[in-house]
Amino acid sequence: MRRTERVSVQLSVTWNRAGRTIACSALDINAHGMFISTDQIVEHESLMHLSVQLPDREIPMFVTARYVGRTASGQGIGVEIFLIDDISRSHWMSHYEARLAESSASSAANGDAANDNAPAAAASTAI
Repeated sequence: MRRTERVSVQLSVTWNRAGRTIACSALDINAHGMFISTDQIVEHESLMHLSVQLPDREIPMFVTARYVGRTASGQGIGVEIFLIDDISRSHWMSHYEARLAESSASSAANGDAANDNAPAAAASTAI
């Protein structure tokens, strides 16, 4: 079970793998990690050095591979943040909380629109 809710994003990620730079994308994030879309394979529990490009800054971090394989989003690696400095953590959390609020507001608006149509649908069914 996840400690915090995941939210969909599209963030550029640079993975420094044994001196090679590998461009990836984060497709979803939560307070403690992210899912990275990549065709690269690593061992479970591998330590990875990433830089994540937020809208206002790049955040370096070390993460641990918790899942490696295919999901509904495609091939990738689910990672948990292992080491991040305090300032970067603060920016990560601010970005996550802003995306979560946007996601919640969008879900609420879509739910309200569906509920607004429910009485009309019920009325037309009753006729």
